[in-house]
Amino acid sequence: MQEIVANPGDKTQVSMIFGNVSIDDILLKQELEDMRAKYDNMHIRFIIDKAPTDGREWNESVGYVTEPLIKERLFPAAEDVVVLLCGPPILVKISKANLQKLGHDENRILAF
Repeated sequence: MQEIVANPGDKTQVSMIFGNVSIDDILLKQELEDMRAKYDNMHIRFIIDKAPTDGREWNESVGYVTEPLIKERLFPAAEDVVVLLCGPPILVKISKANLQKLGHDENRILAF
């Protein structure tokens, strides 16, 4: 993502759902928030399993990465769309199945 924004000629669009258990688990949260605020081609959405109960404000999604969330937040299946998945094996497995239900070709879904 840093390479994309570093090159003004790169018109790549990025849509990212970043799921975590809690606010404290979000790696590079401030950097990602800054990136999405500064660049129109960076669409970054955070989701945590449970809303904070310690008084901290949370204006992002709460719950799990589900098929409806993927449909709402990621780009639809197309020849120029590639999906990168990263996370616990069960999350990757379920997300890959949901992406395929939405028409994404399994050869365009890369998991690591």
